[in-house]
Amino acid sequence: MAKKVTIGQWSNELRDDYERLLQAAVLHTDSMLKEESPVDTGRFRNSWQIGENGTGEYEGEEGGGENEPRGMNYNPGNEKIGNTYTIHNSLPYAEALATGHSKQASPGWIEQIAKDMQSWVNQNAGNIK
Repeated sequence: MAKKVTIGQWSNELRDDYERLLQAAVLHTDSMLKEESPVDTGRFRNSWQIGENGTGEYEGEEGGGENEPRGMNYNPGNEKIGNTYTIHNSLPYAEALATGHSKQASPGWIEQIAKDMQSWVNQNAGNIK
């Protein structure tokens, strides 16, 4: 007797694996941006926000704060393939800090994190079978 393979079940399992990878990528990128953010008062670091299918504005408070992910239309752990996730900082001086106007961060630091994370995703996607 031949073994029966249901393609729908396989697709659900594969989708779940990729959604777990997506979740890890979003949260890891958020964490890396916060870790590498130049800090004076802590407001910039606390203003990173994750958007699901959109962006918004949030101005974090000064101080150490928590590094918990915060976002717009976003609930950590519910990432779905097909949605777009953006991690953004809407403070007026975010662009200046991104382009090297701080002794604590070199120009292009955000682009480097994006590049590193793309490599991380590609490597981990290759491990999904």
